[in-house]
Amino acid sequence: MRDLAAGRRRRIKEINVKHITIPHFDGLKLETMLMYAAMVPEVMESLPTVEREREKLPRPYLANLIYTIVGEPFKKWVEAKVNERHELRRQQEDTIQMDPEIAAAFNQS
Repeated sequence: MRDLAAGRRRRIKEINVKHITIPHFDGLKLETMLMYAAMVPEVMESLPTVEREREKLPRPYLANLIYTIVGEPFKKWVEAKVNERHELRRQQEDTIQMDPEIAAAFNQS
């Protein structure tokens, strides 16, 4: 409360909170979102000062906090991470491994 009163912490009213849904992909883990948040001083003002406490925050809370403060650039960053993941999956789907007998039967059909 002292930091809030002194202006070192930022308070966001519930009515102003924007909600975003973040899929559970490798590129969108809590740690990655915290690295993104570290680049935005306004977001860091709203997070706990102790790093261990930040690491225990729920993913949806952190995502909504960043989205509320940053807005559309954060949403585009999330979309870029999702597209990255989809492109990687598409590349992996092009090369599948299967038993040689099954592959031969598949190729003959």
